[in-house]
Amino acid sequence: MAGFFDRLRQIFRILMRTILAVLGLGSLYYGSSVALSGSAMIRNTGDVLAGAVLASAGLALAGAGVFFSGAVTGWVPQLFHNRSIKDGTDLMKVAKDIISLDIESTGVWVEKDKIIEIALIRYTPDGERQTWYKRINPGINIPRPVTELTGISNEDVKGAPSFKQVSREILEFIGDADFAGFNVERFDLPLLERECADSGLRFEWKNRRVYDAQKVFHLNEKRDLTAAYKFYCDKDLAGAHSALADSEAVLEILEKQVQKYGEGSDELSSLDKFEYNSLLDYYDSERKFCWWNGKLYLMFGKYARKQPLEELVKLDAGYLKWILTKDFSDDVKGVVQDALAGRIPVKAAVENSSMPGA
Repeated sequence: MAGFFDRLRQIFRILMRTILAVLGLGSLYYGSSVALSGSAMIRNTGDVLAGAVLASAGLALAGAGVFFSGAVTGWVPQLFHNRSIKDGTDLMKVAKDIISLDIESTGVWVEKDKIIEIALIRYTPDGERQTWYKRINPGINIPRPVTELTGISNEDVKGAPSFKQVSREILEFIGDADFAGFNVERFDLPLLERECADSGLRFEWKNRRVYDAQKVFHLNEKRDLTAAYKFYCDKDLAGAHSALADSEAVLEILEKQVQKYGEGSDELSSLDKFEYNSLLDYYDSERKFCWWNGKLYLMFGKYARKQPLEELVKLDAGYLKWILTKDFSDDVKGVVQDALAGRIPVKAAVENSSMPGA
């Protein structure tokens, strides 16, 4: 029933726009004609008063035409549908302020990485928009893969404020608004919460509504091999889920991806740049250890992503010795044994390693 009334409101809105457009154009045309007639009367008869009245009436009618024409994209649709019309696009109806949030950071570790760019757009029930945007100096190196992905280098944020310097301003802008974004529940909001905590501030978001466009997209749109085949090859995948058909489809998709993303190259290796794991620089094939900011971290257990291995040796060597007694691979135990013996792995120097200045 709600859908029926929504449709009825849409039809009524279209009808009102059509009527207003006709009235507006008609009034504008007729008013202009009357105004010209008044002007001609003054010239031809010398009756200034009558001509002025006629010309004024014409101008008023023409003004009404402009008003009605403007109402087509102004207050009338909003009156009946409570929506803001911006640039000819109907924006969604919201019950309270909502903040569309996006963050760029030095990496994907919520526990450790730093914000380098943040944008907040407040959208209100009356359709108004307010924007808050800043680049942030993270105080640590921006890895080369991040610079390639975002276009933001250490030099770009050299003179930018630290997060702590703008943290209160960010929270004041957010206020009690709800949130929207893409993957914000898993990354942007937790990262913002941790950065605020590091700045001595409390940011609570889990008791607010969060509209995550990625979640809606993933729940409603197929993202399987059949969908990829249709997108890249513009063909339906016959025999989906048979090993041979799926294998052939993958080759066709990769060929199309090389053409689309290879920047003129016909080499499959042109897709190497889409190796997402470059942002998470694992030390071992089991992904039990990972580099972050030049130091090696455990990726499992109670110290996962919390303490560098070299500090963990001093903090809780007993925990590392406990690992040696459990069912971990020889490779994992070898790294732990070396660490306990003072042989901490050293990360090779990479490009873009200088930290942004203050």
